[in-house]
Amino acid sequence: MLCGWMQTDAHLYQIFRRFPELVFLLAGLPSPGPCAMKSVAIKAIARTMDGLIEPLDAGAPLQIVEFQMQLDKFIYQRIVIELCALQMEQHPREVRALIVFGTASMDPNPTCWRATVDVVYLDDAMKTLSALDPDHFLISLFRPLLEPEESVVEKLAPMDYDRLKGVKLNDSKPAGLEAIFVDWLAQLFKTKTRTQITKMIAELTPIEETVAGRELIEIGMERGMERGMERGMECGMEQLLVEMISEKFGQISVEARQGVEALPMKDLPDLGRALLHFPDAAALESWLRIRLAK
Repeated sequence: MLCGWMQTDAHLYQIFRRFPELVFLLAGLPSPGPCAMKSVAIKAIARTMDGLIEPLDAGAPLQIVEFQMQLDKFIYQRIVIELCALQMEQHPREVRALIVFGTASMDPNPTCWRATVDVVYLDDAMKTLSALDPDHFLISLFRPLLEPEESVVEKLAPMDYDRLKGVKLNDSKPAGLEAIFVDWLAQLFKTKTRTQITKMIAELTPIEETVAGRELIEIGMERGMERGMERGMECGMEQLLVEMISEKFGQISVEARQGVEALPMKDLPDLGRALLHFPDAAALESWLRIRLAK
């Protein structure tokens, strides 16, 4: 289903920068072992490539990776130019090139370059991976891009989201892939609001574990703290006024105490000022009755 209007390049770079070894898995190429992926500017042609995978093994070749999610008839020529320029800069290290197409329909397929450039079709790679490892997180991650039936994407969204939450980097930190997944969902379901997208993925996910849910909880906590602070201040002022009344007139009557507690917070400072001029407890009780009657 992969649609050309969906924004994918930046997300694809983020995914494979975190898991560069998976590029070789999808392409069916021998793994070079641990490696790192980065975006590299090639000085000779003043161009920045999508990604360069550099194996930690200095004897393994560098791997240029280009992500192509729409038809571009000159993609092969551009990546070959990048390959040659990088080879000149990185000599004598071997450099190879790989294009990741969304589907075969996005491949202009100039046969003259196929001996130089490796190619992988993302939809076919996902089918192969699904047969080998149906629970692999990439299957969940790419479902919004590749599944032709939107109803299937929506039905499986909670399960896919939960699976992606559990993906960790090599240092055991969360990979953060669920954010990419949610963004692709939002692009796919253009008529749905963010609230509806959140509800879609939260069916199996506790709301406090979703980004949107945490935001709502934080807002609620902030409002709760504000209300709690207001109530705390109100109680403190009430207690202070009761002590002041007791000190001025002796033991405060039940009616007067109830009157002070019934006053809204905005009236408490007025009572404090008026208390300085009351000649006796009767004047206080009269003031309270008048103010509460308003």
